Amino acid sequence: MREITGYYVDRGEVEEFEFYINRYTEFLSDLLFVVPTVDGLLARRDAGWDIYAYSLEHYNDATWSKDIPKKLRGPAHGCEFPYTKGTHFVENIQEGEANAEEQVITEVFQQSFIEFVKIGAPLNDHEVWLDVGTDANIRYLLITPNPQMKQGFYN
Repeated sequence: MREITGYYVDRGEVEEFEFYINRYTEFLSDLLFVVPTVDGLLARRDAGWDIYAYSLEHYNDATWSKDIPKKLRGPAHGCEFPYTKGTHFVENIQEGEANAEEQVITEVFQQSFIEFVKIGAPLNDHEVWLDVGTDANIRYLLITPNPQMKQGFYN
């Protein structure tokens, strides 16, 4: 238990209420989403599947109410929907709020998904998206307005 508390709490940051909300959210996200995702990636990779992973680190600030402190904002579960499906979970995003950064994110998702369906590899005009590899440090595409391949998916 101390090791878990140490990982999520002992970070040398100012421990204001936002800090604890973020740590709680990170813990639940890891428990409910990240650990099962990584387990699934590893199992499928080990079974010989071609696996590609990504992490979306970009979010449209308009998805958050002005009442939410900036320190608590970030990409939330399902935030890729506007880029992949053109739909929003929240009503406060206006059509005019899409900008060049949003366009890059949209292109990466849409081009990659289309090419994956067509040829089995997620190609796009912005970054070469490699499979997860065979290393313990899983390769993944970090999706931002400047996408790049990274190593160590949620290590």
